[in-house]
Amino acid sequence: MTVTWYKHYQELFANCVFYLPLNGNTSEIIVNRSVTAYGSPTYTNLGNNRSALTLVAANSQYITTPYAAVSSMLFGANNYTICMWVNLVNPTSSNNYLLDGRLTGGYLTPMAIYLGTLGKVIIDISSGGSSWISEGTSNTALSANTWYLLTFTRNGSTFGYYLDCVSDITMSATSSIALYASNTNLYFGSVASSGFTNGMFGPIAIWIGRMLTIPEMKMYRIKTHPITGTTLYPIISGIRGVE
Repeated sequence: MTVTWYKHYQELFANCVFYLPLNGNTSEIIVNRSVTAYGSPTYTNLGNNRSALTLVAANSQYITTPYAAVSSMLFGANNYTICMWVNLVNPTSSNNYLLDGRLTGGYLTPMAIYLGTLGKVIIDISSGGSSWISEGTSNTALSANTWYLLTFTRNGSTFGYYLDCVSDITMSATSSIALYASNTNLYFGSVASSGFTNGMFGPIAIWIGRMLTIPEMKMYRIKTHPITGTTLYPIISGIRGVE
């Protein structure tokens, strides 16, 4: 049974262009993944040899990775999947930015995912112009101090948001996303050095050219849960994970 799970789990990572275990191995995160940590974030021990990256807004803590680190991250008009584990201290704070794709030239952010004051997830997507091509607010609010798997997808002209593998909202747009330029950075826990998040981040994964099915999302959720997951990280895109 373990061998079968591992085989399917490796297959799950086909087309995965970005993966951060965020399990406490600092050298894996900052060096091997070409990710830079700001404000000296630390790891919280979750027990059973598990940890999660903890960000404190008051200390201006966040992490970022340049587009150049994952040159195959061509969002554009491609299908994609973004999976993020989060556990927030105060989901109703307007400063909880989870992901931001910021052009270094200062243009409108191509993608922003953050929490509104009601604790609901807000998704803004842009082609890089002066307005959003698609916007959406989740139906379900997040609770404090609770682990959630947030999944964001594109399938053709349909954008989706799934909370713990259950569809929450869908949006529509036909334009290409601007998050493919060589001067684009990805920010986690911040919006271009502001809008800091209070809470913990678990594993983060991005697939390009592939929208995960709900069964695949459920497999990812079971295997990567920050507390109960078996954390069998396979070798993907030539980057060795942690087994």
